[in-house]
Amino acid sequence: TKRTIAAVSGVQSEQDEVAANAEGGKETVTVSSEGEWVAKSSEPWLSISPANGFGNTECVITVDEALKNEVREAEIRFIPKGQAPKVITVTQLGYGKMI
Repeated sequence: TKRTIAAVSGVQSEQDEVAANAEGGKETVTVSSEGEWVAKSSEPWLSISPANGFGNTECVITVDEALKNEVREAEIRFIPKGQAPKVITVTQLGYGKMI
């Protein structure tokens, strides 16, 4: 699915949260900024590419497959130069119990 992260000054978003199932997957977001920005993930199982840009850029958030039966959460921070960061929270469900 594609989501737009629009910005007038800095990076802003209508979407503050992304949910992923245990298999993981990819989510496309559009970053719109008036200047340079960088993106950082808080966890190694969550990545974003490209991790920096200028102006409007389409980015892919990749969530790795869950290895345990527990919910895990991470953040991607979009940090525009000289502006407050925009945070997207990513929550991933773990695998259900197997019988």
